[in-house]
Amino acid sequence: MKLRKEWLGFFLCLGVLFLFTCVLLFYSRNQFQEQVIASNHKLLNSELISLTDDIAFTLLDRDLVLFDLDLPEITSDREQLLEEIVIGLLTVPRVTQAFAYEEDGSPIPLAIGSRKSKDALRFSSLKNLNSPFYVHHPARHFSSYFKIQSLDAPFIMEIQIDEKYILQEWDEIDKELLKLGIMSFFAGTLLLFFIFKFLSGRLKDRQTKLEEKNALLQKTNQKLAQSYKTAGLGALSGHLMHSLKIPLTHLQMIVREAENKKEVDVNELREIQMQIRELVTQSLQSLQDVENNRGSYTISLGELFEQVVKRTKEISGGGKDNNTTLQWAIPIR
Repeated sequence: MKLRKEWLGFFLCLGVLFLFTCVLLFYSRNQFQEQVIASNHKLLNSELISLTDDIAFTLLDRDLVLFDLDLPEITSDREQLLEEIVIGLLTVPRVTQAFAYEEDGSPIPLAIGSRKSKDALRFSSLKNLNSPFYVHHPARHFSSYFKIQSLDAPFIMEIQIDEKYILQEWDEIDKELLKLGIMSFFAGTLLLFFIFKFLSGRLKDRQTKLEEKNALLQKTNQKLAQSYKTAGLGALSGHLMHSLKIPLTHLQMIVREAENKKEVDVNELREIQMQIRELVTQSLQSLQDVENNRGSYTISLGELFEQVVKRTKEISGGGKDNNTTLQWAIPIR
């Protein structure tokens, strides 16, 4: 089946729709993934703050009891607070490890472990420390960073989360977005198809009507051209017959003189022959222009002269009267 040109526009719009759908899906995917991270960050942050407050007040109550017992040397310090917080975080199912850092990003040495982190230094240099900040280490974990205001001094906490919990949520989002994208693209394709089909039908009907009118116009032009041609040929024929009257009248006078003198002036006949030849040549050239054809028209002068002499002798010998009509036979090749 021959593809109409307007359907090329349909496939072009289909490509634009596919590209737009893909861009929208990727943008939505990034936004939903960020929302998952923000949701986990908010949950961990609230849990970390609650755990820090509980442990801090628990240690404070214990320290007050120790002070009452005059045992200040065994009271808790900041490192013990951080160790209790790290141990409390490890009870959360998603958390695999936790580390503490100073406010400037330098590591705080703890009995349960410590490490240097470039990501902690980056986090400490940020102006807005309340926004979610995370680093994904593929095939290992997600590291989220938080700044906590404690009773002693603020500190930065890194909480490492098993990546499977977040990746599972991301996979669910990808599946839902893929279904939504396929449905949207299919619905857009159907809508574009029906729109282009409707417009193509109307365009085809108008094209058919235009072709019919064009065919009618061509027929009308052909008839009009034929009428002009017929009128032109008629005018040309009339002009030719009118122009031939003078040489024919002259020839008739020669014939009358020949009847009396019994002889014919060849020079006069040649002049008449030249006049007739020029008239016929001009007429043929006009016909050639009308037909717009470069065909060749040739008149044999010998045959023309022979016909003139023959007709003249017949008239001279037959004793015709002065009203005799002279007939011509002009061969054209």
